[in-house]
Amino acid sequence: MKRLFTFVLTLALCLSALPGLAFAASTAPLWERAGYDSKAACLEICEITEAEYAQLEKEAATFDPEAYFEEEYGDWYTREEFEEYYLSEGETFEEYLTWDWFTDRVIELEDARFEAWKKSHGYLLSGFDPEAYFEEEHPYWDSPEEYMEISGITRSEFETEMQDEYLRDRYDAEREAQRQKAWAENLISTMGGKPGKVNVVVGGSCVVFPSAAPELVKGRTMVPLRAVMEALGAKVEWTDGGVACTLDGVTLSFRVGDTVLNVTKDGKTETVQMKTAPYLKGNFTYVPVRFFAEALGYDVFWDSLCTSAVLIDKEAVIAELDKDFTIYNEILAWQAKANGDGAREGSLSATMNVTTMDSISGNKTVTASANGTLLASSEAVNLSGTMNLSSLVDLMQAQGDYPELAGLPQMLRSLPYSFIASQEGIFLNMPQLTETGEMDAGHWSLLGSGVSLGGTADRSETLGHYIYDSTTAANMFPVLLSGQLADAAEILSDTWGDSNFTRSGSGYAWKMDTDDYGVGSYDSPYSELEVSATFRPDGNVSFRMAMGMRTSLIGGPVAMRITCSGSSGVSGGNLDMQLQLRNMADVGIKANWNCRSTSRVPVTAPPEGAVIE
Repeated sequence: MKRLFTFVLTLALCLSALPGLAFAASTAPLWERAGYDSKAACLEICEITEAEYAQLEKEAATFDPEAYFEEEYGDWYTREEFEEYYLSEGETFEEYLTWDWFTDRVIELEDARFEAWKKSHGYLLSGFDPEAYFEEEHPYWDSPEEYMEISGITRSEFETEMQDEYLRDRYDAEREAQRQKAWAENLISTMGGKPGKVNVVVGGSCVVFPSAAPELVKGRTMVPLRAVMEALGAKVEWTDGGVACTLDGVTLSFRVGDTVLNVTKDGKTETVQMKTAPYLKGNFTYVPVRFFAEALGYDVFWDSLCTSAVLIDKEAVIAELDKDFTIYNEILAWQAKANGDGAREGSLSATMNVTTMDSISGNKTVTASANGTLLASSEAVNLSGTMNLSSLVDLMQAQGDYPELAGLPQMLRSLPYSFIASQEGIFLNMPQLTETGEMDAGHWSLLGSGVSLGGTADRSETLGHYIYDSTTAANMFPVLLSGQLADAAEILSDTWGDSNFTRSGSGYAWKMDTDDYGVGSYDSPYSELEVSATFRPDGNVSFRMAMGMRTSLIGGPVAMRITCSGSSGVSGGNLDMQLQLRNMADVGIKANWNCRSTSRVPVTAPPEGAVIE
């Protein structure tokens, strides 16, 4: 009996320990249970402090998934339904609910921070106009009264809501500024600079200033001369009260306190009038970095977030960028020589055949056409002329009853149009559509963002110049330019790098690398993808494209296929394109154009005063 009692007691103790053992098996660190790779990542992404995390970890020790489920989901799902709808493969009930609870608590902490912030920033509401704020931030409502009526709130509730929304905007902006500041300080630190101080970046790294530091004087970056010049590879010498810096055959000479900078190159000396004179401070000579760097051929960018002057040797960088684009640049030179200077003008004609698939009433084919004049340069393309789209209305009426279209065919037999494509945008104007109420006279439609037309006014420029200019233009974080330029070149190299070209007679054959598109694989949208071209020394180009798209990403049948071929040269070109939509329609487009040199210049945007929608 005693042995039996001992056995039962032991068994009971073991059984009572099982829940504890099961719980212990799932007591991984909270950050891991919440789905993060590390505690540091959890703190950074959730924007919580060590103390807040410690409190959450303490609460998690007594977290009851079952009780949380009943409170949050019990009115909507059974546990079985919840697991079916919410859990991913291999995920447990406890794991999901722990993550869900953790996310809720993080949101609650953020809301508490905002409420505390509001109490200390009530002064921001001085002079606040709820209605003016509403009209600015919610333009899609006709009036505050309409919003209040539909939302079912009173005037007082409306004003409180607008105040809270306004304060939340200010709070979010302040938090974002803090995030950006922390990001910038961390970045500068990794680049070898001093966070929160003025830095100078050369070649993607901060210049080291052992004894003296850069400073801002009346908005200009003043730097210790020797440290910066030696970072650029220049030689610095003091002679008879003056200072001389020499780099790659260029010599800069000046006197401390004088605003004149002498620039000597190829035996010729020019003077540059500086707006700030060099000065001595603690036995160090300070100079305005922009004047000196630009005189040596560097581009200078100011990164306001990182308080850093960024110096880039433009020509050296472009030369490095161009190393993998020697063939492409040779082709650019061919085309520049063939086209000559200035723009080209000519005429254009195009036809479009549309065949709709109808297994009951029979297929129907209609034709539309367009004619016009063409004016093009490396900066813009202008087209203007007339279109005949009347048969497309006939096609729409054949597909259904559209009495509102009855008067359109006659008007659309000669529809005027104007088209502009440039880096400023793609614009279309069809004045006659005013009669349909679709567009007011003088209004232009913006069809797309700006496009590069593969050239610049300076025909001697290379692809490296294009990469440099497009990457540095309006760049928000100049301290990252070195890496961004390299990344841009790597991306373009996949398409226009030397490895994409092969010799074809006296020219080159080019084929786009489509390996990254997974063509033909079960999870690729492309069942077919081929793009190729042949370039000739006389400036002529022939091209071909074939693309098939599936109905889904799981290897479905082809839903659309496009083929396109043609040629273009100094005197004109042609285009033949076929679009097939499975069981819907076939569309064929043919276009021909001719052109010749002209002194006329195409416009890059609609006329001043035009309304663009």
